[in-house]
Amino acid sequence: MPPPRHKRSALSKVEVNLGPVQDLPSAVAAFLSDARARIDAFFDLCRHLRNLGFFPSDYEAVYAVLKSIRESNPEATRLCEWGSGFGVIAGLGTLLGYEACGIEIDGRCVIASRSLLQDHGVDTEILEGTFIPESYAESREMNTDGCGTVLDGPGAIDEVDVEIEDFDLIFAFPWPDEQEMYFDLFARHAAVGAILVTYSALEGILVQRKN
Repeated sequence: MPPPRHKRSALSKVEVNLGPVQDLPSAVAAFLSDARARIDAFFDLCRHLRNLGFFPSDYEAVYAVLKSIRESNPEATRLCEWGSGFGVIAGLGTLLGYEACGIEIDGRCVIASRSLLQDHGVDTEILEGTFIPESYAESREMNTDGCGTVLDGPGAIDEVDVEIEDFDLIFAFPWPDEQEMYFDLFARHAAVGAILVTYSALEGILVQRKN
């Protein structure tokens, strides 16, 4: 029998003080400009393909939130991007001083993200595979056809010496009908006090802490 899901009360909303809008550091601006150019070229090349599971988020807005969290929670040092795509958020985390990594199952995106990060001298590790632990995947019933999150692919989390609970901060851009699954996964496996930042094209950025 699958273990019971954590109640949403395990997560509490965190208010983030963003302060006045400021110009991006030159290294961050150059990184984002190049990332967007490469992402546009990727979509131009792959627009005829189905099941592309990557969409860019609002990078400037996420950067501002990560920066605020970094300044107000200096003890939070390890960041992981779930479904990292081109590795942009993970790379921004590194530029902000986090020990950051990304996990991505699409090999095309893994190659592209590693190239982007290397070209900008950003020391961010990109792991290839799913961020869903095997034990969690086995406890869920979900249709993985189409562009949804892949539960049963090669598990990056299971193959490296790291656990979800090792990270102080997780970023994710879930599909709308999978948002609750991401919250549940985080509530089950993250350490108490860890922070989850999610982006939604409709709802914007949500910051939650595990109680």
